[in-house]
Amino acid sequence: MDWFAERLLRWAKVHGRKNLPWQQDSTPYHVWVSEIMLQQTQVKSVINYYERFIKRFPTLSDLANASEHEVLQQWSGLGYYRRARNLHKCAQTIRDEHHGKFPDSLEILKKLPGIGASTAGAILSLGFNSRGTIMDGNVRRVLARIHGITEPVNQSSTERKLWDLAQSHTPHSRHAEYAQAIMDFGATWCTKHDPMCSECTMQTECIAFRIKKVQDLPFSLKRSRPREENLDLLLITDSLGFVLLEQRPPEGLWSSLWLPPHKSKKTPIESLLQGFGLPYNDQIVSHELEKFEHTLSHIKFTVSADVLKLGVKHTELAPNPRIRWCNADNIQDLAVPALTNKLIAAVNSKANLS
Repeated sequence: MDWFAERLLRWAKVHGRKNLPWQQDSTPYHVWVSEIMLQQTQVKSVINYYERFIKRFPTLSDLANASEHEVLQQWSGLGYYRRARNLHKCAQTIRDEHHGKFPDSLEILKKLPGIGASTAGAILSLGFNSRGTIMDGNVRRVLARIHGITEPVNQSSTERKLWDLAQSHTPHSRHAEYAQAIMDFGATWCTKHDPMCSECTMQTECIAFRIKKVQDLPFSLKRSRPREENLDLLLITDSLGFVLLEQRPPEGLWSSLWLPPHKSKKTPIESLLQGFGLPYNDQIVSHELEKFEHTLSHIKFTVSADVLKLGVKHTELAPNPRIRWCNADNIQDLAVPALTNKLIAAVNSKANLS
């Protein structure tokens, strides 16, 4: 075992995290779900989602046999919904092609939907206690600082160098301990901002500390800024404050999720309401929400929304399978993005002020 692994394991014995929910029963299934949720999402944001998800889908079989709608419903608000779809598809693949059991082969794991090399390494090390190499953002930062890597870490040549270093440090024993330790070290000690260098067990070997470049590393080339778009929506509410939602098509942005309908200059409001089987009369009260920004990874939206308040309760209207009426109390029954929650909160706030 090399010096890095030895020091890291000593550090983890005192400072490592031991009470995360997926650590309490670290089966390959639990490790996999947590690792997918933790992609591009912080631990503190994931915990509640993870616990809710595992309660609803306690086994891989439960997840594989669920509908996509049920999976997206449990994922609502966590974002990056492709992760949830790949999770569902992967569970079905394991059910159908691997007799419902997680493969313990790196190469087979990497062929499964949504599982890359790092996630496969986490499943092997944390789920099977076998040798597996992890390369998440925390590990990348630790290695870049320890080894003084000044090249952009989002270049393929640097990525290969980091993988070589990660594999060279990964020990041939205590696999689960080491994998958890290096993730914990990056997440809680060698953090992006305000790392605990003065108390760090790696200080004497850390090149970034020696050359006073800790805050500069890792270095990444700037990615292109999100494109800017306008998003015009129509918030149709009934007299009780329930908001009309429709399901997006199965392809494209927010696919299969529920949002308020788009407002189109080409379609008169009267025609749009009639398309939903709703009345258009002088009882309708309208106002505009104040514009706000909503940013996804690749798009920055300026959202504008007209609010139309109908003079009837939705329960008095003929049922329409194309739509759902939701408020803050029943929104958890649908798979919705964060934007829908934000809009419903804005409508409720407006209602409370009136």
